[in-house]
Order: sequence, then structure tokens, then C-alpha cells
Amino acid sequence: MRNRLVLIACALSLLTLSLLGQTKSSENALANAVADTQRTLASDLDAELPKVPVADWFERVVGPDAGIVWQLSQCGERGEDSLYATGDIRACVEANAMLPDDRRVILEIAVGTFKRGIVGWPSFDFGVIEQGGELCPVKRLRDLPKRLSSNGGLE
Repeated sequence: MRNRLVLIACALSLLTLSLLGQTKSSENALANAVADTQRTLASDLDAELPKVPVADWFERVVGPDAGIVWQLSQCGERGEDSLYATGDIRACVEANAMLPDDRRVILEIAVGTFKRGIVGWPSFDFGVIEQGGELCPVKRLRDLPKRLSSNGGLE
């Protein structure tokens, strides 16, 4: 009986170490997600965009005076809903720009999930221009420059 308990304890320890190793590798992959996404070609996210890193393209679109913050976040849906439906939360790299005219531009690029880490290729998930509490969705990256130049982005 004692040997059986020792075997069960060893098996549980190995399982725990295995799961911790998977979580650690997911965390490591996600830690690099922001830099990797910034280097992703804009054309890989939207075929009609140039073959330049998306960070460079975004900076050109919002202008050199915009403050841009890149960070890892959960994708647009509420975390509890995603967690309940899939057992995991989708991970996005978010670019958040504050323009000198007080407009704000947010882009989300899906990169994987918080449990599994990086999954597949990055893909444009969501974009929005906010001004004075009004929101203008950006459905395709190629539309962002036009939206910013027309009517303040709010149509």
C-alpha cells in the first residue's frame, strides 16, 4: 500500500512539473509576442499594405507626434465569456496611440491564447478610433489611414 501511494505521489509530481513546464513555455512565448508582432510585416496582416514592419507602418499612419504604447492584452471579448466557452483567453498584442488632436487609435492583433501561448500567425482582430466618446470601428487595417484623414475618423 505504501509503495502504491509513493507511485501515485510521484506520478502527480511529474504531471504537475509537466503542466508547469507547458505554462512556462507559453509565458516565454507570450513575453516575446509584442516584439515579434511589431516586426510582423503589415502586408502579412492585410495584403494591400506595404511590406514593412507593422510598428513602422502604424507610426507613419498615426504620425510622429502620437504617443504609442504596445502591450499584450486579452482580445476584445470579455475574459470570463471566453474562459467559460473555451477554457482559455485569446491573447492580442495591442497598439494604443494617442494623437495630438486627442483622438485615440487602438489596434488588436491576435497572437494566440494565454494558456497555449503563440498559436498560428498573427492576425488583425480589431481596430477603433475614439474621439470625444464616439467610436469608429476599423474593420481592415488598410482602412485606417483613410478613416483618420476623413471627418476625424468618425463616420
